[in-house]
Amino acid sequence: MTVVDALTQLGTVAQAATTSLGVRANLIFASPPDQLAAFPAVVHHWTSSTFDQYPYGQVPTGSQFEQATVLVTYLTNLATIARAHSAVLDFIDAYRAVIAGHQNLGDNVRQVRLTRASIGMQDYNGNEYVGAELTLELDLYHATAWVEA
Repeated sequence: MTVVDALTQLGTVAQAATTSLGVRANLIFASPPDQLAAFPAVVHHWTSSTFDQYPYGQVPTGSQFEQATVLVTYLTNLATIARAHSAVLDFIDAYRAVIAGHQNLGDNVRQVRLTRASIGMQDYNGNEYVGAELTLELDLYHATAWVEA
């Protein structure tokens, strides 16, 4: 699975889980857009990949292992952290539940891990928004492509 395919799958799963929170824009980009059309908004974007032949003590039986880092940015149009705090926490809880319930994105990736979450003022294209930033790691290989050492 490619990074773009994984982002698309992740965004689709996240959209279903965050609809009840009133998320109006769920955007999936390898490179984020300059402008946002609606709020609250979620932007998924790839930041980097690392490659390894021997992840987690396993021996490869085929293709190279890729681990992609994805930033998920949640932005509100609320003026202060105090006003947005409960909405941002609800989003983080909903997204954590998405990751817990879709660890391998329907058998398309080995694993998705939420490695960091922060709440506060988020800079997006030179503008400040109240929101959250989540960091995810995606192991982009299928579990059956590897055997234990």
